[in-house]
Amino acid sequence: ALLAGTVDFAGTDSEFTEEETNKNPDLQLVPVVASSTAIVFNLPGQASVTLSRDTLSLIFSGEMTRWSDPRLVHLNPFLHLPDRDIEVVVRNDSSGSTMIMTRGLVSFGWSGGAATSTWPHHLSFA
Repeated sequence: ALLAGTVDFAGTDSEFTEEETNKNPDLQLVPVVASSTAIVFNLPGQASVTLSRDTLSLIFSGEMTRWSDPRLVHLNPFLHLPDRDIEVVVRNDSSGSTMIMTRGLVSFGWSGGAATSTWPHHLSFA
């Protein structure tokens, strides 16, 4: 809406591309807040689970699909991780927080693609 000129002020979780900035030379970017992106899980009976950058990347790329994966068991030796599928659910629309999350995953070595504001289609959408 801001780039289309239909509003005067807008907020975003992600910076504009160089192309967008060049096409809109009068655009003023003012950082006003810092936020974080959280990864939540639903595993009955478990209050916390340890994930590494590697396991997180593997889960979001679809390469690690079971809670009983030996790499997760190794990181969580005192937990009983069930032998069931890990279902990853992400938001369906394009968003700055998705860009932040995928940028982080790429920096971890994610094989799911480049940093983007949309998710790969192998994930479940909310």
